[in-house]
Amino acid sequence: MFLLVRCECCGEGKLLMIGDLIKIRPEQLPARRRNRMPLWKRPQFRVTALTLLAAGVVTWLSLRTYLAQFQEKAETFDLSLLGKFEQSSILFDRDGREIGRLANENRTLVQYSDMPQYLIDALVATEDSRFWEHKGVDYRGIARAAKDGLFAGRLVSGASTITQQLARNTYGLTERTRERKLLEIYLAERIERHYQKPTIIELYLNRIPFGKGFFGIEAAAQGYFSKTTRQLTKAEAATLIGLIKSPRFYNPINDPQLSLRERDQTIDRMVIRNYLTREEAVVLKGQPLGVKPSDTVRAAGYVQHEIEDEVEGILTELGVEGIAGKGFRVYTTIDSGMQEAMEASFLKRLAEVEQREDYPKDREKLADFTAKLEAHRKANGLPQEAPRPAYLQGAGIAVNNRTGGVLAMAGGRNFGQSQYNRVLLTKRPAATAFVPFVYTAAFEDKWFPGSRIIDQRMDNTRVMLGATSGTLGELGVETFNIQHDDTTSVRKALIQGKNNCAARLGLEIGVEKVTAVAKRAGFGEMPADPAVLLGRQDVSVKDMALAYTTFPNGGTRPEGIHFVTKIENPEGRTLWKRAEEGVKQVLVTDPAAAWMTHSCLEESMLLDIGTASNALELGLKPMPVAGKTGTHINSSDLWFAGYSSEVTCAVWVGLDKREQVYPFAFGRHTALPVWVDVMNASVREGKEPADFAEPQGLSLVELCELSGDVASDACLEMRPDPADPSREKLTKISYMEYIRGGSKLGNVCKLHTIGGETAATGFIAEPGVPVPPTGPTGVNPALAAADAIPVRINAATVLGKDPYTSVVASAPAEVEEEGKGKRDPDQKGGDDEKNAVAKPGIQVAPAIPAAPVPVVSPGTAPRPLLIQPGKADIE
Repeated sequence: MFLLVRCECCGEGKLLMIGDLIKIRPEQLPARRRNRMPLWKRPQFRVTALTLLAAGVVTWLSLRTYLAQFQEKAETFDLSLLGKFEQSSILFDRDGREIGRLANENRTLVQYSDMPQYLIDALVATEDSRFWEHKGVDYRGIARAAKDGLFAGRLVSGASTITQQLARNTYGLTERTRERKLLEIYLAERIERHYQKPTIIELYLNRIPFGKGFFGIEAAAQGYFSKTTRQLTKAEAATLIGLIKSPRFYNPINDPQLSLRERDQTIDRMVIRNYLTREEAVVLKGQPLGVKPSDTVRAAGYVQHEIEDEVEGILTELGVEGIAGKGFRVYTTIDSGMQEAMEASFLKRLAEVEQREDYPKDREKLADFTAKLEAHRKANGLPQEAPRPAYLQGAGIAVNNRTGGVLAMAGGRNFGQSQYNRVLLTKRPAATAFVPFVYTAAFEDKWFPGSRIIDQRMDNTRVMLGATSGTLGELGVETFNIQHDDTTSVRKALIQGKNNCAARLGLEIGVEKVTAVAKRAGFGEMPADPAVLLGRQDVSVKDMALAYTTFPNGGTRPEGIHFVTKIENPEGRTLWKRAEEGVKQVLVTDPAAAWMTHSCLEESMLLDIGTASNALELGLKPMPVAGKTGTHINSSDLWFAGYSSEVTCAVWVGLDKREQVYPFAFGRHTALPVWVDVMNASVREGKEPADFAEPQGLSLVELCELSGDVASDACLEMRPDPADPSREKLTKISYMEYIRGGSKLGNVCKLHTIGGETAATGFIAEPGVPVPPTGPTGVNPALAAADAIPVRINAATVLGKDPYTSVVASAPAEVEEEGKGKRDPDQKGGDDEKNAVAKPGIQVAPAIPAAPVPVVSPGTAPRPLLIQPGKADIE
């Protein structure tokens, strides 16, 4: 075997056999290399080192250049934006109670000093355990997160500090990229150089979202627990901090179990960081969530929308742009109790209507549409393709009589399903709710409530309401049992809602006069069309309410409605305030005419014959009120408008598509119940509505119930005894009626006479003179005794028990007219029975036939200062 041996010095090699190697002496072997050259002096190493150094320098310069752009960009951010928030503009009701907010983000700012220490501890323990140590970026945390992610193969923990999260939320750094993270790091470090740690905590907790539309810790505390931040308990603070990671999933309202889990984990972290002891943690984790959402009455979107529009207009005049997110404090006229009652009543009362047996079964109901809309949303349907509601709707508004300030308003049953405000934007036929303005126009024209008018079926060709022929309908009476009295008083016609009487009255005084009153009342221009008399013209719910304030106000109304009374900036300085004493009033009619109409509307709710007599059955609280129902042809539009001395409310019920609600639907069964609920809510504890104030310049005249003429002492009849209905007692059948001061009535009642002659005249009050009380028999004791004529008694008078049955009922003498009552010249048909009058309860000798009661066309007055029977003549 051969072995190649090479010299280390010269490199020369020699081939030797192994045996030869054995024979070679050590000194004969090649000499070893001495003084070996160090590695770093070797040329190869120098080349490699220089190459690596050059590469490193290039890399460092490149990285520096790359990172410099993010550092430079971080320097361009305006740090003052950290303290600028989109702060909610808060809406308050007239009592200072919050009713809503105007902003994209519901936020209320709170200072660091008002934050409990345990809230801050919970935040640091959960979100950034080294917050008080690092300078904006926790590089140790970044390394830990990288290690955890490397071993898990995915990102399992974050490393963003509170300062980084503040930067991200303030400047919208939401992209999940490396570049965004680098920019966030430099920006966080810059923030830390300019702000103290407590300030960063304050800015952070005031900015971040907490779910359910709450932004900032104060809004979250109020929204979830109905508390301020300072009032939060340790457990509640841990709950709110626990949902920061995912406000949507860990929301205590949406998912209490997940929220409870996150709260307990927050408590555990506080123990690890020595903010709590284990014993404290056990106690806290044993407590329930205790969520108590704020009971703040949130006005429906209809109200908020109109308030925002009004505020925008006011601020524009002041040169301020917009309100949302500006932190203004807006004080309004809204009454939270009435607003809540109105919204709830529409849902309840109209649901009851939908459950009626005669309500169309195939018509969509609110519940049906809600299910349909939910199905559309689950199918990810486009908003523009969403179904439109076709269920029964309602709208209402309540205003302050004097100022026109809106106390409550609902433009529909559900704002979320229909944002169309039917109070302001919809105009529907006023129906018979318009009729009081016909009577008001008549009362301006020398008529008074005691005037007599024909009450018979009327040919529709004179009005053409709903048709051009046939008989005028009587939907205004709000009952199936329609009766005609041949003649009746204007008062009774309005109380009972008799359409034919209203039409005749309007035609008598002239349609133009009625439309002039309507225009002053705020209904706008109307055609001189007889159908206007019964409400064929379209009006808005707002206009109806304003018009009805005419009656409690004594003939005037506010020029318009409003919602806002005062606006303050975030610091509490008043920017604008409404001058309540400067509310412009519009003269609609004179006080006397307004009061006469009011007195009739009041009795329409008090008397059993009134169209709104069921108000007490519906639960109306005892208070002075007045109002009128309204029902349009075919029961398509149903109304009630009424008022107290302080509040006027108008309610409309119907369908967006003009069609019948249900057969023979009346306003007293649909709109009146809502009105009752709202007016009940208007009664404030310890401050009930005052009685209506009668204006000056009115007189009272005593009229006979049957003839309508001035009552005499002979206007007596046998009527059931209220104490014992089985017996009858002689009762005076007269009543006191309003008339303009200075007026005098002639033609004392000839229906009731004594000895064939007219008895002494009844009582006529002068303006401002109180009405003396009547005596036990109804005869006015103010009359001189010498002028009184004795009344013949039909039978013996017995006081107490009658053991001998001496009181025997005797048939009173009958008095009939010589002919039928005067009828309307255009009437085509009617009752054929004889127009008999009631039977007086006294004997007459000899009997004088009662003359027909004059009606709407009186002719020429026979003597000065005496008007035609039944109609006042103003001096």
